[in-house]
Amino acid sequence: MVEDEKKVCKGELGLVCSKQHQLPMFLSKTYHMIDRCDPEIATWSPQGDNFVVKNVEKFSSEVLPMYFKHSNFSSFARQLNFYGFRKLKAEPILTADYDARTASFVRFYHSKFQKDKPDLLHGIRR
Repeated sequence: MVEDEKKVCKGELGLVCSKQHQLPMFLSKTYHMIDRCDPEIATWSPQGDNFVVKNVEKFSSEVLPMYFKHSNFSSFARQLNFYGFRKLKAEPILTADYDARTASFVRFYHSKFQKDKPDLLHGIRR
């Protein structure tokens, strides 16, 4: 084994990884972004198994530019799709179940993108 391959890295998440298995910057930034975001704009679900963008407009104009070189929500969502994330739809079964307050929320799910479990991120592939 080449000496460089034995080196380990310690990334932003405090994770140790081999040089060939470094975490993609997009995943690291997205994880930190959701962790640190104003919960009125975007947050983890109560179970921590998905994240919710509650205000797409503010998320795009205020949050995305802090982590990425753009403020385009569609580009962000497309990148999530490349990594296997799925958009969760909250379609009410009955009209009476419709909640106008949460109807505009956008949820994203990936089995290996979970609150307080950054070690799972290494299992996400493009």
